[in-house]
Amino acid sequence: LYFATYEYVRQYFVEKDDVSHISDLSPSRLLAAGGAAGFAYWSILYPVETVKSAMQGDASDPAKRRYRNWIDCGRKVYQQNGYQAFWRGWLPCVIRSVPANAACFYAYETTRQMLMDLPVSNKPQKNFTSEVQQQQHIL
Repeated sequence: LYFATYEYVRQYFVEKDDVSHISDLSPSRLLAAGGAAGFAYWSILYPVETVKSAMQGDASDPAKRRYRNWIDCGRKVYQQNGYQAFWRGWLPCVIRSVPANAACFYAYETTRQMLMDLPVSNKPQKNFTSEVQQQQHIL
């Protein structure tokens, strides 16, 4: 979901801006695609995160646990606090997530592009395995 959203939004911008390659997208487009990925991820999976957090806060001693499994946990969270309990804290999470994921994907894309732009050396690369074999043969 996370990467699929990023790829979808990024490809949408490639087509909308009529550019030939992803590297031609503006920084604002890459930031928007990353932010959209974070928003989509947390908007869909936040209830699962709520259940996971409740289970992590449960007792480590099996005899003292409130929840038998994740289904039981979800059921009890709903019974105690209703549907809204699954979304408590969503807004601060999304407010943090959108810029964080925008920056993460932007950093990834710019780093990838810088690495792709590095000149390729025509020197043959050393083969570490063959060097070790040669040294073993000498010994």
